Amino acid sequence: MKFCFSLLIALLLPLSALGFGKNKVQYQQLEWKYMSSPYYQLYFHQNQSPLPEISYRWLDQIHKNLSERFNFFNEEQLPIIIYSDHNTFQQSNIINQIIPEGVGGFTEILKNRVALPFNGSYEEFRHVLHHELVHAFVFSFFSERSVFLRSQAMQVPLWFHEGIAEFLSLGWNSEADMFLMDCMVNGTVPLPGPAMNGYMAYKGGQSFLHFLHSIGGDSLFNSFLRDFKDRRSVEESIKKTFKKDLNELGREWHQELKRLYWPEIGTRIEPSRQGKKVTEKLHGNFHLRPRLSPDGSKIAFFSDVADYTRIVITTREGEKLQSISHHGYGSLIESFYPFRSGVCWSPDGSKIAFIAKRNGKDEIRLVDIEQNKLVEVIDFPFSTISNPDWSPDGEKLIFTAIDNGRQNIYMYCFETKRTVALTNTISDQSHPRFSPDSRFVIYSAQDTSGVANRHFYTYGRLSSNIEIFDTENNETRVFTNSKWNDTYPCFSPQGDSILFVSDRNGINNLYIAPLFAPDSAKPLTDYLGGTSSPDWFPDGTIGFNHFKRMSWDIYLVEDPLSELQSDTLKLTQWVNSMHHSENKFFDVSRLAPTTKSNESTEDTLSSDESIYSQNEQELDSLKVDFETEQEIESTKKEQVSLKIPEPSPYRLSFTPDIVSAGLGFTPYYGMAGQIMLSFSDLMGDHLITTAANIQGNFNEYVYLFLSYFNRRNRVDIGGGGYFSKDYTLEGFDDIFHDTEIGGFLQVRYPFSIFSRLELDLFGKRVKRRPYNSEGESKVSHVALPSLTYTYDDILWGITGPLRGTRARARVTLSPPVKLVDEPFLSFDGDIRSYMHINRRFVWANRLRGGASVALGDASTSARKYFLGGNDNWFNFEVNRDNYENSVGDFFYSEIISPLRGFNLLDITGERAILLNSELRFPFIREISLVWPLPIRVRYINGAMFVDAGNAWDRSDQNTSLPVPPKLYGGFGFGMRANLGMFVLRFDRGWPTDWKRITGSAINYFSLGAEF
Repeated sequence: MKFCFSLLIALLLPLSALGFGKNKVQYQQLEWKYMSSPYYQLYFHQNQSPLPEISYRWLDQIHKNLSERFNFFNEEQLPIIIYSDHNTFQQSNIINQIIPEGVGGFTEILKNRVALPFNGSYEEFRHVLHHELVHAFVFSFFSERSVFLRSQAMQVPLWFHEGIAEFLSLGWNSEADMFLMDCMVNGTVPLPGPAMNGYMAYKGGQSFLHFLHSIGGDSLFNSFLRDFKDRRSVEESIKKTFKKDLNELGREWHQELKRLYWPEIGTRIEPSRQGKKVTEKLHGNFHLRPRLSPDGSKIAFFSDVADYTRIVITTREGEKLQSISHHGYGSLIESFYPFRSGVCWSPDGSKIAFIAKRNGKDEIRLVDIEQNKLVEVIDFPFSTISNPDWSPDGEKLIFTAIDNGRQNIYMYCFETKRTVALTNTISDQSHPRFSPDSRFVIYSAQDTSGVANRHFYTYGRLSSNIEIFDTENNETRVFTNSKWNDTYPCFSPQGDSILFVSDRNGINNLYIAPLFAPDSAKPLTDYLGGTSSPDWFPDGTIGFNHFKRMSWDIYLVEDPLSELQSDTLKLTQWVNSMHHSENKFFDVSRLAPTTKSNESTEDTLSSDESIYSQNEQELDSLKVDFETEQEIESTKKEQVSLKIPEPSPYRLSFTPDIVSAGLGFTPYYGMAGQIMLSFSDLMGDHLITTAANIQGNFNEYVYLFLSYFNRRNRVDIGGGGYFSKDYTLEGFDDIFHDTEIGGFLQVRYPFSIFSRLELDLFGKRVKRRPYNSEGESKVSHVALPSLTYTYDDILWGITGPLRGTRARARVTLSPPVKLVDEPFLSFDGDIRSYMHINRRFVWANRLRGGASVALGDASTSARKYFLGGNDNWFNFEVNRDNYENSVGDFFYSEIISPLRGFNLLDITGERAILLNSELRFPFIREISLVWPLPIRVRYINGAMFVDAGNAWDRSDQNTSLPVPPKLYGGFGFGMRANLGMFVLRFDRGWPTDWKRITGSAINYFSLGAEF
């Protein structure tokens, strides 16, 4: 009971308190306010205007839409928390996990909190807000009867969770269509089920639900959603509504995907027919944002060629020359932002500039490529910046930055060190580029016009246009003004033409247009998968990214003007259906008939709120007609008429995170009970945990625990105390009754996401009386302050770390004062290195050691090191003699493992050293059982290892140097399998004296990730 209780307490501590792990750093203190409505509360912090007001209006419209679709009005107010940018969002304590760069928002199931950042685009913000609110609605269904049932929402399949959120927030659009097209032509698309995971759960689920909607329109689809709300079973609701089971509908959906996408193979051309693949020799999933040096000899781009994102510089033929990793030049780089930013060259080609995240905000770094050194770091008063470009005259840098709820373009002058805003609008400006004469800046712009209703959009997306800004006259000229998505513009080397990306036929392709005749744009490419990030090199070559088979590669077209297409590109089936309503995207008339439900499915949505109201009219032109203009104006007026409440300051209040209780009766103990309560505030900055465990007589068995952690500031502070009464077995025969009271204090200062310093203070008083004899009671006191430095930058694999470094150094002092019984001083170190050799082959090495010295009058240190066995070895064997001799020092001591080939406590001493070297490799691809239980285990890894170490006392040393007299060794092999909830490890090790095997093999079955 004591072990289980302690384990539950440990699970509630901050991750850093349990050893390694990265840090969440509170770089700035946020002052929160909120605006309340009957159904939600919108929380926001300082410096976000006008984002909160726009969000409140959009929430009102989105909430009404979802309430009508599901026929559900939540009784609880949904907390919606918005952050000014992604860097600030990553500081959130709402969840304990580190928030990766690619996460655009989340809905936390415990308290149904929605949290999301503003990334510069109001259109993307609206999409994520709608997406996450769908999750909150689904979670609310399950807590309608009881909040304790909300966790049952996790039983809903992932493809439905993410698919319904994507479909209701986006419908269908060209971006999703391009992704499914690539997967269907160049890969595989699984049926709706467990195999539909990862990003496919989003887009595959979105497509399948789009297919279901096509069967009966809004009426039948809303009936399905409402039935799911009542039944809470996707498969049952599908069968009841559509009269077919999930597998049958999934196969019909697959047939439709083949009909839609397979003809594209004969229509489009391969990029290799026009250009050369630069990244042919490089491994990795993405190679992004190519920029050619001014002399045309080198290409710089982002790549995950060696697991971590880095800047790679190659020749035009793809030969790697050098790279800049996250270790950078100088301090560590937390992120390069490969999916939202880029690199640029100085006009003389000796330097590159890029965005790097450090200390919670973005900065521009200038690196001299020829001398391999950091030249300059340019800091700005913005948290988030992106898309730098260096002017051809060498005097200026332009970039985009988010400030007060807007993303605009800024220009930095090297000579004056001043930064000026070139634009100041609420629209989203991105990807700015200089003209060859450094006078003009071209960029893409997207304006929501304050409308949150995506149903007015062409191709299911809000359009982006291209604008040109004159830096001398401060004037803006619109280059393209269409309902397409025109992005990533850049000038030709002569400045007389514009290269850009557009989805005019439903796929992102490259187009070239004369500077003063944008309507004469001609397509350069006609590919599947889509292109992005083009760059027009000084010698006339065009480089760009192409997406295929879930990865991005770089291509060069050396004579682009001769490759221009003479005709417009053939429309995709999706765009064709948007032009002509008679050409249905999903042609459900070709499928087996579906019997519609006889129940009333009255549609409560007006026609303009239909998922695809545009399909009800033929779009001969992609210009918005007068009727739609009226609808937009009507929507604007409705939103403006909504009364925005006055913000109120955030009030600290605690609600439960964990409520766990148990009560039982046994003939031996009598009544027994356990309770655990964990509370936090809405932002997760304050944590309170209390727990109690009582068995039988209060005077014999009781555990009480209370702790508090404050994570609101840069320095995290926590503390707590406990009281216990329990029986303790010392050795194998002696039983004592202990009354123990203690407390702890932890102060944690993170330097960055990778490193931190921790000060821990622990103290306790124990009164011990013998249970089986008349001996006297003894009172002991413990005081253990320690100081620990931790570094961790690893990447995780399937069963353990894949690449990176971990290190920890700790000093522990038991002070030589009167009340402390066992004074000593100890030093411990642990360093681990992981080398990703190839694919899933990893070479892991670890060096761990420690030494303790007695202080005061003590002749030996109470802190011992025990070598032998394996971490979390559950079929363990222990050296009984060493256990008996050392049992009194267990509290102060530490087990150092793995030393395989030995049992626990086989080797003991006041000093220790242990070296582990392990080669990890893929072993078994899959094990699948049908009977007696359907079990499927994938990717079982193998390992071969060598362990070497010893523990000794100072008197055992042969010299004055702190080295052991000998090294014990072990070697063997093992297997590891990730079973979802935990990693199961098996090792078989033999002991050795380095000349021969000195004992029998020992089998180790263990739980947990590899070291």
